[in-house]
Amino acid sequence: MVRKNNGSKVYCNGEDSFRAEGQTYEDFMVEVDNWLISKVGMGYMDFADFDSYTAWMDGMSPGEAGKECLAGDSTGIQMLQLLEEGSE
Repeated sequence: MVRKNNGSKVYCNGEDSFRAEGQTYEDFMVEVDNWLISKVGMGYMDFADFDSYTAWMDGMSPGEAGKECLAGDSTGIQMLQLLEEGSE
């Protein structure tokens, strides 16, 4: 998110409003973090870096982004496998 000269927020679509999903990048990352904590007890800062900004721009859900975060980390991969086994 960048700020205009008048201090108002400018979101990824260049407008003075939220994305179609109604989320700023910061709001999205809070939801990704909450999803990860609820599923594996660890937040996104505990895993290897993932391209969260692109995930947000591409319109991924917080759950999809959380799974992508897990998939990019060796410990996260094992956690993701356990999550997927539990949902079957």
